[in-house]
Amino acid sequence: MQKYRLTEQIGQGGFALTWLAQERLNTNKNAAQYVVKELCLDKIDHWKAVEQFEREARVLSHLKHKNIPEYIDFIEEEHENGKRLFLVQALIQGNDLESLIKTGKHFTENDVQAIATTLAEVLTYLQDFSPSIIHRDIKPSNIMLRDSDSQVYLIDFGAVKGPAQVDSEQGATITGTFGYMPLEQAEGQAVPATDIYALGMTLVYILSHTDPTRLPKQGLKVDFRPYVNISEPFAKIIDKMIEPDLKKRYATAQILQQDLAKLKDRTEPLTANKKNWKSTAIAVFVFAGVTGAAYFELAAPPEGSEPFPQSESSPVSMTYSEHKRLADQHYNNQGWSQAVTAYQAYLKAVPKDTEALFRLGYCAGKNLDHAIAVKAYLQLEQIDSQAYSSLFYNLGYNYYKLDQTPQSIAYFKQMLTRDAKHLGSLNYLGLIYLKQKNYGLSKSYFDKVLALDPNYKYSLNNYGEWYQRQNKPEQALAYFQRAAKSDPDYALPYYNQAEVYYDQKKITDCVQAATQAIDKAKTYASAYNQRGLCYRGLKQWNVAIKDFEMATQQSPTYASAHYNLGLTYDDQGNLEKAEHFYLEALKVKGTHDRSLNNLGYIYERQKKDSLALEKYTFAIAVNPKAMYYNNRGGIYQQLKQCTLAQADYKIACQKGHSKACKKTCP
Repeated sequence: MQKYRLTEQIGQGGFALTWLAQERLNTNKNAAQYVVKELCLDKIDHWKAVEQFEREARVLSHLKHKNIPEYIDFIEEEHENGKRLFLVQALIQGNDLESLIKTGKHFTENDVQAIATTLAEVLTYLQDFSPSIIHRDIKPSNIMLRDSDSQVYLIDFGAVKGPAQVDSEQGATITGTFGYMPLEQAEGQAVPATDIYALGMTLVYILSHTDPTRLPKQGLKVDFRPYVNISEPFAKIIDKMIEPDLKKRYATAQILQQDLAKLKDRTEPLTANKKNWKSTAIAVFVFAGVTGAAYFELAAPPEGSEPFPQSESSPVSMTYSEHKRLADQHYNNQGWSQAVTAYQAYLKAVPKDTEALFRLGYCAGKNLDHAIAVKAYLQLEQIDSQAYSSLFYNLGYNYYKLDQTPQSIAYFKQMLTRDAKHLGSLNYLGLIYLKQKNYGLSKSYFDKVLALDPNYKYSLNNYGEWYQRQNKPEQALAYFQRAAKSDPDYALPYYNQAEVYYDQKKITDCVQAATQAIDKAKTYASAYNQRGLCYRGLKQWNVAIKDFEMATQQSPTYASAHYNLGLTYDDQGNLEKAEHFYLEALKVKGTHDRSLNNLGYIYERQKKDSLALEKYTFAIAVNPKAMYYNNRGGIYQQLKQCTLAQADYKIACQKGHSKACKKTCP
């Protein structure tokens, strides 16, 4: 550039490079530095990238806010290799939140409230434009903290929807980041409340250090509470920010600002999660097969949850001994949720009661409140680590359920120093290493268990899964059958047998094994789903549909069962119902790439090319599979965009799609 000297490349993403720069005429070593974003025109594959870059510059030129880096210049230059576009902004010396967290930075609740308040004020400013300006990509990496004073800045307006831009109804471009974008944005319909959702999920990430896509869901809503330790008023605000339903979410940032301002006058103690759900988790594996341009899915998440009765409210005047008596009563009656609430109330008055702490941890674990369980057990460990012989095992188990593997391994191994023959710890260590694909170490732990107890059903079943992963179906079946013989009421090995039979195309055996699993556990959603796939293999469509429907009844958030319903109707040529159930799967899991791909295939058959292109593009963004590139290439070819079609065919070919290698676009 003539006006600026590019001194150092500091970033690269998509079609742009980011540079540090100084004015050429200012030779002072301490001269002001700028951030320059350059659009790489030779790398773009669509004119919309240029339009988006120009839109970002145009919107930024109208923004004047202390928490948005100052717009300096937009430069177009002609070079011998073509045009070059540059966007110049003031430099913020600092780090983005994602980088800080990945290097170990932790924030207090007050810190996070301050970040939320500042960004809510920025969003209010953006929403005051007419029409409102929507950022559309708020996430931790787009929020900077200045080194000098920890001032918060919202950066990277590359996805911005400005006053001059209106979403088209057909073929809307999907812009944003998975985990931070709500459903309406994934459907191409961003509104001001879209940014509030993204900010809420950003706060969840800052507080939990967990990527939003890895957090569990209750229905369509992310269940963040087990992963954070914040006051109830702040948790309720975040709850409202991340509502999937627009009608329940904050409509404007100004209202959010007002609620955040009220927090400054409140001093409530930190509270933990208070869920009222229970379920029996059953581990399964997921496999996929291919048919035409559509996919089907064999297994699914663990069984769904069933509602647990709400606990009765305790009178405020209850003494701590009455709380203890009530807690013990719920404990003895296996009322896990009510017991958790009562023990928490009691422990506020008597925080060092080791029995109450142990029982709180036990009940919380039973109620799937694993974060509460860990907290209780850690407090017990500090007071008296020898009080309960199973303490380390219980810590290992609950860390395992929270997917915190290093802590889980550490406590299981501590348990083994206390009891070298503890079967549960040995078994879980084998299971952890199996999931990590460390097959040698995994086998050694299962061997230790079975040497101590040849009929230990969990390790027998896990050994079967070990052989299944080694692609040794006969050995896998032998161990699954041994596990079932060890405990005829144990449903999981029957289910696993059904999976193996299905993979072997022994469909009648598959139906029989899945039916046995259902007989042992009437609410086993995954077994209904598996049996539905077996019947689908026999082309008994109506029976398969009934089983898939049973799976969704048992577990309404079972995306794979919704998907398989769509696929079965697709088999029958009922595209209307197929579309409905693919969309149902996406309501549960917005990144269900097989549903996105199959929707694209439906729209392709219906000659709705723009919608097909949108869904294939979204599927590629979630999971860049060869088939998805091949399918999108076909749409580009239909639209006579041969350069883009050939590019997709080339990628599909490189990824192993042999048919794509032979395709050409005239």
